[in-house]
Amino acid sequence: MKKSVKLAFSVAILLSLTNSLQAFEPKKPTCLAPAKPGGGFDLTCKIAANSFAATHLLNKPMIVNFMPGGVGAVAYNHVIGQKPNDGDVIVAFSSGSALNIAQGKFGKYNENAVRWLDGKFKELPTAKEQGYDVVWSTWRGYYMGPKVSDTQYDFWVEKFKKLSQTDEFKKERDLRGLQPFTMVGSEFDHFVKSEVAKFKSMAREAGLVK
Repeated sequence: MKKSVKLAFSVAILLSLTNSLQAFEPKKPTCLAPAKPGGGFDLTCKIAANSFAATHLLNKPMIVNFMPGGVGAVAYNHVIGQKPNDGDVIVAFSSGSALNIAQGKFGKYNENAVRWLDGKFKELPTAKEQGYDVVWSTWRGYYMGPKVSDTQYDFWVEKFKKLSQTDEFKKERDLRGLQPFTMVGSEFDHFVKSEVAKFKSMAREAGLVK
């Protein structure tokens, strides 16, 4: 009888924990724009906030907060140091910030210090289309703190996957003159790290870093 009671108790705990993990929903969904209002990071956060509001994919409206400094460096260090496990917060990011990481301008943290979430847009036209023999696309995306749980991370990955397929999101993207460029989760994580590696090589060739 004792064994049966213990087994039943263990199963109950397991089910309770499983339901708790599956039930994650951000209490205060927030997009942190690492700049002042009106810039590219603001645009990146507003696209997410407006699209989520229009599609009702989140139970609560997404708040946009601002933390300017160092083309994203201040926010990057803040999230890693102060909010590493906050599953409510996503942070806007861009290729410009990736270049600064490559040059060591984000302090002691590098591209492996956070969890890359989603990349959705490229700005066009390219320089080559304008007659210059160079390719430089500005991509924009989001990341989360390094210690968010897999459940929290996967929640946002799935939400962004669904969001990117909606007409509401496509309307927001087109309204701001951006082009489709969708990578989510591990694919975007790999992309960002490969981009930073490329920027590091370019920076060394240009004598910007040793």
